Amino acid sequence: MRRGARLNMTRLLLVLPRASFVIKGVPRVFQPFGPDRTVSATIGYLAARLRRHAEVDVFCEDFEPYGSLPSLPCERYDAVAVTANVCTAHRAYQIGDLFRGRGKTVIMGGIHPSVMPEEALGHCDCVVAGEAEDLVAGMCQDLSAGRLARVYRCGPKPDLKGIFCPDYSYFVDKFSPYGRRTFFLPVETSRGCVHACAFCSVKRFHETTRFRPVEEVVSEIRELKERHGMSLFSFVDNDLLLDRARTEELLRRLVPLKIRWGSFWSASVAEHLDLAGLAAASGCVFAAVGFESIDPAALRFLGKGAGRRSREEVLDAYTAIIAAFHRHGITTQANLVWVPDLEPSIERSAEFFHSRSVGFLVPAPLVPLPNAPLYRHFESNGMLKSERWWLAEDYARVVPVRWKTLSTKDVMNLTLSCLEDYHGFWRTLRRIAAAGANRRLRFLLVELTSLLSCWARRRLRLRSLDRFDP
Repeated sequence: MRRGARLNMTRLLLVLPRASFVIKGVPRVFQPFGPDRTVSATIGYLAARLRRHAEVDVFCEDFEPYGSLPSLPCERYDAVAVTANVCTAHRAYQIGDLFRGRGKTVIMGGIHPSVMPEEALGHCDCVVAGEAEDLVAGMCQDLSAGRLARVYRCGPKPDLKGIFCPDYSYFVDKFSPYGRRTFFLPVETSRGCVHACAFCSVKRFHETTRFRPVEEVVSEIRELKERHGMSLFSFVDNDLLLDRARTEELLRRLVPLKIRWGSFWSASVAEHLDLAGLAAASGCVFAAVGFESIDPAALRFLGKGAGRRSREEVLDAYTAIIAAFHRHGITTQANLVWVPDLEPSIERSAEFFHSRSVGFLVPAPLVPLPNAPLYRHFESNGMLKSERWWLAEDYARVVPVRWKTLSTKDVMNLTLSCLEDYHGFWRTLRRIAAAGANRRLRFLLVELTSLLSCWARRRLRLRSLDRFDP
């Protein structure tokens, strides 16, 4: 495009809000609830698409000095676009109010404004509901012409063929030379999910499961590797194993690229353990597995297929998954969803994964997302403390469900204690020693860093819990 023509393009500020709760004056790495300094796939793909139609600057709060957003010279922008999920909705609304107060047009998108458009419109001028690929061009034209609609809705879900290569220049420019060797660049190979987990909103948002052509995924990785000089990637699919044949083809095509990567896997990988060797050969170094629980009753409540098995069968399947990944030098992370009324203690699950040398544990109490089936269950049974719990000033300390067995404070306290104990000094050293030579030095160092972070968080936790609702 000619330089003169580009000067007349719409100028957008694209903002990724931080999570709602930050303790002022505390270093980032020691925040009890964050921050999330991972590279955002949403921002990368969206920036690449928007830059075909507008001049775009990116601002991600977790990568910028705390409190620096209000000082931005907003007069240079025609509009501010904010992407939000349920975890960042409250902060996104604050940002919308801030820039609208300065006379700027504010556009919101992402999964939460898509699900709650009327709520979001109280804090912005326009909501882009659904997947944005087919909406961006028309929205930018309408913005330039001064006829921006209140809501742009995605019709038929867009074909994933021909997606623009994401633009991660904002993030890479923030990295030190060391950071470029340790941060993962996200790559999307599919959208949607075949699983029907009752706590998750992905299936309802994307409606269908769609896949990108394997050749395009491989070409994108090559381009990102060449452009940024980075060889660490993360596949941000909800489950990399949605289609066995396609996953196997992708893994084989990755082998010559000489990259290292991580991804999310569901517990259904127990039926495809032979893929662990191929995954390792293709460069897999990290597997985050959605185990959710070791209790069949909790698994059934969460809508997980493993809930149909006996407890012994569940434990045997989980043990086999962990052993298969570890056998091939792949570090594992266990993601847990705690249902307090069905599992009086989350420590039992944590002990199971510790005894099998799982590197990382991510425990979280069940939180009902606004368009997930369990939200309606808790709402109809009068168990929600607040119908719109995500609007709380410090939502990260809010447990929105009235559990019968534990108080709000106890649920969060036990969850954080579980996280801190799991990544405590001696436990971490025991897992490292038990893991043996198959574990990668990079992730051993990460585990040692995580225990230092948890030590600091333990010292700060009382400051963050003293204002809990009982």
